[in-house]
Amino acid sequence: MSFIAGFTHQRGALILPSQVRKFEGKPLRIFLQDGTGDVNIQSNQDMIAALDGAGYDAKLVVGSEGHNMKHGGPILPDALRWVWRDWTKPIAKPQKSFASRFADTSMDWEVVSGGHKFTEGPAVDRDGNVYFSDIPNNRIHKIDHGSGKVSIFKEDTGGANGLMFGPDGRLYACQDGRRRIVAYDAAGKETVIAEGARSNDLAVNARREIYFTEPQTRRVWFINTKGEKRVVHEGIPFPNGVRLSPDQSLLLVADTVTRWVWSFQTQPDGSLNYGVAFHRLEMEDEVGAGQMRSGADGFTVDTEGFLYVATRLGIQVNDPAGRTVAVLLKPSDKDPSNAVFAGPALDTLYVTAGDQVFRRPMKRQGVFPWKPSKPPVPRL
Repeated sequence: MSFIAGFTHQRGALILPSQVRKFEGKPLRIFLQDGTGDVNIQSNQDMIAALDGAGYDAKLVVGSEGHNMKHGGPILPDALRWVWRDWTKPIAKPQKSFASRFADTSMDWEVVSGGHKFTEGPAVDRDGNVYFSDIPNNRIHKIDHGSGKVSIFKEDTGGANGLMFGPDGRLYACQDGRRRIVAYDAAGKETVIAEGARSNDLAVNARREIYFTEPQTRRVWFINTKGEKRVVHEGIPFPNGVRLSPDQSLLLVADTVTRWVWSFQTQPDGSLNYGVAFHRLEMEDEVGAGQMRSGADGFTVDTEGFLYVATRLGIQVNDPAGRTVAVLLKPSDKDPSNAVFAGPALDTLYVTAGDQVFRRPMKRQGVFPWKPSKPPVPRL
C-alpha cells in the first residue's frame, strides 16, 4: 500500500515503471493513492500503467487533495479491505510482463545440482546434456538432461572455468590454474590446445577456432586451428563471458564492471572489427557499498539472436538491437554466473549460481555453437 507517494520522481527512479514491465513478476497486490493536487501525481499514473501492463493486481485511487492524508486517511479501511480480500488464497504471479514472452512465468527455477563450491561454465553437448565446472573443487560435472542424474566427468581440472563443446565433439575448457586452453574427449582424455595466458570464458566456432577472455589483462584472445594464439582486442575493463552470434558473424563480450556487452564483427582470419559497447544492461540505481556494476558474467544466445546474460539483477534478455527487453528473476540469492540452453530441443535454460545449478523451461530455443544458423532480421 502506498499513499501520496512520489517515489518514481526521486533519485533516478523514473526508470522503475520501465523495469516493472521488463522484470519477471512477483506475487504482489498493490494499492496506490494520490490526489490531483499533488505535484507528483504523474509518478503514480506512470506506475499504475506499468503495473497494469505487466498484469499485476493493482489499483490507483485518485482524490482531489494535494500531498497530504486528507483523502488517504478516510479511505484506509477500504484500501485494507481491498488488499486483504480473498486472504485465504495465494496471490498469483502476473503473467503479462515482457519476461513472459521468453519463459512461462508460472513456473519457478528447479534445482538440478547442489552441494558444490562455485559452479560455472555450463556447456551443452550434441545430445542436450549439460557439463559445468566447480572451480574450487577442480571438477567438471555432467547433468543428464533426461534423468537429471549428475555425475563427475573429470577430476583435477586445473581450475577449469569456462567450457564449450566444439564441432569435433570435444569439450573445450579454460584451464586458468595452469594457464592453458585444453580439450577433453568423451573419455576425459586431455589435449592441450594453447598455453601461456590466463582465461575465464571461451567461444568455439564451426571451424574449431577459439576466442577467450583474459580479464586480468583486459584482453580477448584468438586461437587458430594450429594452436597459434594472438590478442585480437584490448581495453574492455573486465572482459568476462564471450559468445558468438547464431551466424557467427559477431563476437559478443560481456563487461562485468559496466553495463555493456560489446559487439565485434569477426573476420576470416579471426580478427575483430568495429567493436562497440552495444547491448545495454539494466543496473541498480545505487549500491550500499562498493562499486556499482552490472556483474555481467556468462551468457547464451537463442535462435533469434537474443542474449541471456547472467547479471546481479537476474538473467537479462537483450534483443539484437541492443536493448534489455526482459529480466528473469535470479534462481537464488546468489548472483548467477552463466547460462546455456540444453535438452534435446534446446528449450531449457540452465543457470549456474553459487553452489547450485538450476533449470527452467523456456519459450525460445538455443543454438549449438558448431551449427551456424541465420537469425531473422532484427525488429525495432
